[in-house]
Amino acid sequence: MAQVAKHPEYLLYKFLYPLLMQNYNQSMLQTRELIRKGQSIEQVKKQRRLKQGTIQDHLIEWSLLDTKFPFSNFLSQDKQNRLKELPQASYTYPFKELAESFDATFLEIRLYQIWREKQSLC
Repeated sequence: MAQVAKHPEYLLYKFLYPLLMQNYNQSMLQTRELIRKGQSIEQVKKQRRLKQGTIQDHLIEWSLLDTKFPFSNFLSQDKQNRLKELPQASYTYPFKELAESFDATFLEIRLYQIWREKQSLC
């Protein structure tokens, strides 16, 4: 399976892709379920014994995959208003500079960037 996952050009990869993605996303799906049940990021982190960065990665992955991701649950209206001033190509700016300029966390900045990109595609 690991060898097949390295070769997306293989026909076998195309058949096994759903199974590969199911395994890959399993941890994110568990995090998503707990968040949907009302747990905070901190509660999920403690319950699942995961690092803050892992939970953030799960939320970013969820936001990329789900057209109905609840961005407003993670971005207050005040934060959204401040982040509206983010440069369009903000992904090229150093994160530390963005965080200081916009008084936002890594997760807030990344989720806002994804949200804005998804809105522009509609």
